[in-house]
Amino acid sequence: MRAQDGTNTNFDVPAAGPFGTVGFGINPAGVIAGEYGDASNVLHGFVRAKDGTITTFDPPGSIQTFVPFGSPINPAGVIVDDTLAQAMCLTASCALPTAP
Repeated sequence: MRAQDGTNTNFDVPAAGPFGTVGFGINPAGVIAGEYGDASNVLHGFVRAKDGTITTFDPPGSIQTFVPFGSPINPAGVIVDDTLAQAMCLTASCALPTAP
């Protein structure tokens, strides 16, 4: 993340494994939405509040959560994601994780 003064801030979701953490969008409030892979390379969603607080999420029933590249988070904090369920069915959903 790059601040207006040019300062860069690097971050990882604490539970991130080899896949790491990827931010795909930021809203006007400075909340970043993205995904990370855990130690087993299972993907999960996350939001990072402007103060650095990270909240992870997976929609109910998902075995993988994909946050698409682009602008997946709107000004209200709603995130568009794709979810892979146990039945191996990929569905689109919206998440509203609790973020400070």
